[in-house]
Amino acid sequence: MSSHLDAVNIVVDDSVLFDQPNTVIGDPNGGFFINRESKEFGLPARFNNTALIIQSNYGKDGWFFSFDGTSISLYGITPPLSFSQNIAFATFPFDTKSDLSTSDPATYNITKYSQPAFGGLLFSTPTLPDGASAIEIGLTGAAGIIVDYAVVSVGNLTDLRSQTIILDDTSPEIFWNGSWTGRSDLILDVPSIMPFDTQFNESGATPFTASMRPHENTTHETSRVGDGFVFQFSGSAPLVSGVTPSSDSTGSDWLLSMSFTLYTTNSSDVPTTVITNFTRDVTDSTRPHFTYFSAPLLPKGDHTLVGRILAVAGTPTPQAQIDYITYQPAFATVNEKPKFDPAKAALTLGNQSEGATSSSTSPSSSATQSNTPPSTKSNHSKHAVAAIAGGVVGGIGFIILVLLVAFWLWRRKSRRRVSEDSETFGQPAPFIGLQIPTTQLSLAGPPFKSPQSNFSAPHTMTMYSQSSALPLVYEPYLNSPVVQTQSPGSIRTLRTTASLEGTADAAELQAHMRELQTQMAQLTHQLRHQTVVSLPPSYRHGALSDTLGSTEGGAV
Repeated sequence: MSSHLDAVNIVVDDSVLFDQPNTVIGDPNGGFFINRESKEFGLPARFNNTALIIQSNYGKDGWFFSFDGTSISLYGITPPLSFSQNIAFATFPFDTKSDLSTSDPATYNITKYSQPAFGGLLFSTPTLPDGASAIEIGLTGAAGIIVDYAVVSVGNLTDLRSQTIILDDTSPEIFWNGSWTGRSDLILDVPSIMPFDTQFNESGATPFTASMRPHENTTHETSRVGDGFVFQFSGSAPLVSGVTPSSDSTGSDWLLSMSFTLYTTNSSDVPTTVITNFTRDVTDSTRPHFTYFSAPLLPKGDHTLVGRILAVAGTPTPQAQIDYITYQPAFATVNEKPKFDPAKAALTLGNQSEGATSSSTSPSSSATQSNTPPSTKSNHSKHAVAAIAGGVVGGIGFIILVLLVAFWLWRRKSRRRVSEDSETFGQPAPFIGLQIPTTQLSLAGPPFKSPQSNFSAPHTMTMYSQSSALPLVYEPYLNSPVVQTQSPGSIRTLRTTASLEGTADAAELQAHMRELQTQMAQLTHQLRHQTVVSLPPSYRHGALSDTLGSTEGGAV
């Protein structure tokens, strides 16, 4: 590892904008704050589930925010067309001699929004010259602008403690393996509601449709099973966000199953794998800021996050659409930020021959150019073993999913066959009692060991469903077999036509008839007894039955 001098951006949520130094609220009564606990959910596409709506009279009051960094970008939603489309922004380097908050808001230049109800980048400041470390933004004349979050480009000495770093999907620190496609033209129409009317009366509301863009207007997407990504970082609390995998308004169910595995540099720590099943949620909108993975309790340290697609189903085919990753750094300044070799990412994926691709760096070529010390090579082996272990666990999960889908298809086919027989003959034929052995699959087992490393593979797996009001649930029936009593009279008549040659021997014909009579007698004797049939497991939409216990999110 070495110091990393690439640009580092931190994200500042609207909920902590007022915690910034030298922040001034122009009109305390002009801000409408929506957070995750609020009852107003008219703005579904929100970073961190919060939003700040500002109303400011031009020239009379202003809102001022100060940041420690070299440039600032504000993200949110412009007001709908029924509100004023004008606003005035100002930016200024902050020091003891020039404070933007003491300036006259009436001197700010008025500008017009490029588009009403636009969700995305609202305003960007110029980049300050080297040596400057703080910058301010001021605004006035806002009528219903929604400020969601700010992204600050930090300087080399900016204090990163208690901050959150954000990386766009185009960052070279994220490595993509497989057929991921970069996209920069995605626009999502998200139904929204302004929690007041055009006169800012909270007794009314203003519904509108916001044209939302992903962060930085870019995403990486794929629907191919086996595709994945790797991200190495020094910190804690990682979060992977993007766009909803598929439309929630088509009326068709869909499923995207992904695994997320976290490795640490400590070989004694068992990697953690989480399998998440994303399904259609009729209560949600297709939107950005959709959480794919988060680990808020992960302690600080050097970690490797590997995401992989396990299964897809539905029409249209759902896709993983990754937009950005955030984490809390373990380093205090950019100068202390470690730099991870892209070759490690390729080894972690266990696919160095194909090479993991990123938006601007080829891991295979980088591996050729990098000088790896002996101590680092041993870490490579550990990561390679970890990748194999993660692949084993992910493969087991995928096999289980395939078996469940195959069993479901077999049940449907069996039900159709029974239904067709019932329609044809009026009464179903009884089954001869069969005892089918059952096998319980378990992921528990001895940890995988490599002769080159004492790294243990994950032998525990957490599985849960997310983003679905009706998750796809695997539910066995209760252990109470259905007893069916059959009588000989219920047997439908079987007619057998035998074609006899004119030269057939009469004695052979009689022997054949006696054999048939014996078989019929044996069959009748068997059918006089009760037949016990245990219904197989089935799929349904909903939560697990109470007899199985409750599991958060629904275990699959």
